[in-house]
Amino acid sequence: MELRHYNIEKIFLNRRLYKCSMSVRVQQLLQINHPRFPKNTFAAPPGANGAGKTTLMRMLCAVLESTSGEVLLDKKEVTAMGADYRNLLGYLPQEFGYYPSYTAMDFLLYIAALKGIPRNTAKKRVRELLEVVGLESVAGRKLKTFSGGMKQRVGIA
Repeated sequence: MELRHYNIEKIFLNRRLYKCSMSVRVQQLLQINHPRFPKNTFAAPPGANGAGKTTLMRMLCAVLESTSGEVLLDKKEVTAMGADYRNLLGYLPQEFGYYPSYTAMDFLLYIAALKGIPRNTAKKRVRELLEVVGLESVAGRKLKTFSGGMKQRVGIA
């Protein structure tokens, strides 16, 4: 399985142009014009503030539509793949929506329900994931009491 992008760019309404080849340094580090992301890789592009890292990740994840260029998974355009593509991804933005009054367990069970995972399966998997991210002991605490790092780990789970 291979994820690649070709010359994608995004033009926002204010006409500010973001291209994925914005920085020679980033281009050298990631081969940003035609990067390859083999299966089970973690991608966190380096670059200065405002370089377009978040824009790039949002386009790669099909959260934001590019103005031009293409993102391909095994030579198939990802926007045409729809849910099949999204089911293969794990994307955690810096800020993500959560309900502060939910416990970690409740929030993850809610996400599982949105994904259509049966409740019994979800309970078992949520317990496993909370253990993996080191939050099993606080599974019953409300998310509003969590530190920023703990909230990120809930997002990872």
